[in-house]
Amino acid sequence: MKKILLLGSVAAVILAGCNAKSAPHRGDVYDESKVNQQQYVQNIVITKIMPVQVAIDNDENKDWAKTGGALIGATAGAIIGYNISGHSSVGGAAAGGAIGGVLGGAAGGAMAGNETIVNGVTLVYELDGYQYSSTQVGETCEYRTGNATMVVAGGETRIQPNSSCN
Repeated sequence: MKKILLLGSVAAVILAGCNAKSAPHRGDVYDESKVNQQQYVQNIVITKIMPVQVAIDNDENKDWAKTGGALIGATAGAIIGYNISGHSSVGGAAAGGAIGGVLGGAAGGAMAGNETIVNGVTLVYELDGYQYSSTQVGETCEYRTGNATMVVAGGETRIQPNSSCN
């Protein structure tokens, strides 16, 4: 039972890392270096909201998947090696763990692609009589047409959600 709980815990940690990668790309999430910094703010009018998919670099999650796969594989391999060797061979457990770790790491790396696709929005907005667009990670229900606030810093635009998902 302890072995099953350990494997489940490791898998949960790996899967939790997959969703965290897209968070920094949201309009309402800021990098630590932007906190307590003066940024230019503009009031805009959102005229169109289009759902899009955004491809995000997945190297960090791929590394987590390799590590998690290796841990799960090593644990499973050690259990299998120990049981196959007749419950008395530490060598069987060690060999099984080593083989399982290598195979698990390879499988984990293969399962996580180079990119991950997340939900995003392209927002068309008016500013000073001109139309612009900004694409960012988020859900269409977080925005509505009408007035919104855009934060601009270093050429990056972050349109703040002006609605909420119910």
